[in-house]
Amino acid sequence: MSELLGKLEHILNDNSEVAKYPLGVMTSENRNIWAGLRTHIVQKSSQNKKSLSEIDSALFVLCLDDIDLGSDPVPVTRSFLHSDACNRYDHFHLVYLFYLFIDWLISFRATFQMLSCA
Repeated sequence: MSELLGKLEHILNDNSEVAKYPLGVMTSENRNIWAGLRTHIVQKSSQNKKSLSEIDSALFVLCLDDIDLGSDPVPVTRSFLHSDACNRYDHFHLVYLFYLFIDWLISFRATFQMLSCA
């Protein structure tokens, strides 16, 4: 547990700039387009291939959102569904997604995309 907390603390303290083209945005694209983009990304570097492989083998995604949702249902719903898409990774291999917001509100989403691939 301490290792997990240490990694989360590292992420929360990371002041890196947001990627110009965040990967999460691309995963919201049509599956055929995303597949082509993914192939291109993997071919660009072995690090990209390794990173995507690690994501694909994950049991779930934890999205950390640095926003206070308040009580207005519109931003709450938008954040649960897609937020700005930058830190979402909606890939059909990942069934469970957890969202943790700065005000400690947490959401869980189970997708059934794997079933639609049959």
